[in-house]
Amino acid sequence: MWNMMCDVMPTISEDVVPGQRGSLFSGEDANFEQLMVTMFDEKDKLLDNLRETQDRLSETSGKLSMVEKERDSLQRQIAASLPQEYASITKELNQARELLHEKEEEISELKAERNNTRVSNGGGSLLVTFVNKLVGFIIISTTISGGSKVGRQEILLI
Repeated sequence: MWNMMCDVMPTISEDVVPGQRGSLFSGEDANFEQLMVTMFDEKDKLLDNLRETQDRLSETSGKLSMVEKERDSLQRQIAASLPQEYASITKELNQARELLHEKEEEISELKAERNNTRVSNGGGSLLVTFVNKLVGFIIISTTISGGSKVGRQEILLI
């Protein structure tokens, strides 16, 4: 490359007389030569930088292709492991939710029913109170109607 530049650059004559035209250009030729050397150095630096950047680009491209292959593999694994029938699973889930809701209502009704039949220390629940009043009315009505003592005792035992 330098050989080509040497062929193009003008020759410097050593036998130039001061005051002649050649002496004026010798300083400019030296500046021009320095400018050319600087430009070639910059060109070399830019080419080195370009090579490094190309190397990094190829390395990054390789990593990208590996990551894409891994992504595709993971997507295939996900697709294989997930069930294909989302609609049927959703339907089953909704049915299970309805059944759970029904069972919770049934449990709350049974608890309320149990609470109504339970006798507490200070008194009774509504059902117990109602049964006691009903028995009392039956006893009174049998007494008034002239029922026998045996009938009253049977009612009290109940």
